[in-house]
Amino acid sequence: MQAELLIGWQREKAELQREVCRLQEELAESGAEKEELESRSRALEDRLIKSLSPSLALSLRGESEQREWKRRVREGREREARQALLIHRLQNKVFEYRDRCQRSDLQLQDVSSTEQRIRDEHSDSLEGALIRLEEEQQRRQRRY
Repeated sequence: MQAELLIGWQREKAELQREVCRLQEELAESGAEKEELESRSRALEDRLIKSLSPSLALSLRGESEQREWKRRVREGREREARQALLIHRLQNKVFEYRDRCQRSDLQLQDVSSTEQRIRDEHSDSLEGALIRLEEEQQRRQRRY
């Protein structure tokens, strides 16, 4: 029974680890794609600004910097939201795992106490049988 519980816990742990790895890979892939697109966008924007007149380029550069700042703020908030969601999911999985462990521990305690009770009953019945056997032997010895 204990071995089965341990194997179940190990499987659950492995499953949770695989899920965490998968989520981390997805997060890394989406981040790399996003960085590549941003890099391309900045390169195109720089080329556009260089091709325009100096006063227009300066105006566009200011707008570009403002957009860049807003984009970074937005990305930071999005990143925080994704991290909060991941943390929330992992916390839920930890709570589920903890509950399962507690239930399994209670089952294990129940099985152990039942096993001990059965042993005690068996020991008591053996003890009683030995006492009766000794009494019977003593009676027979007195007869002879």
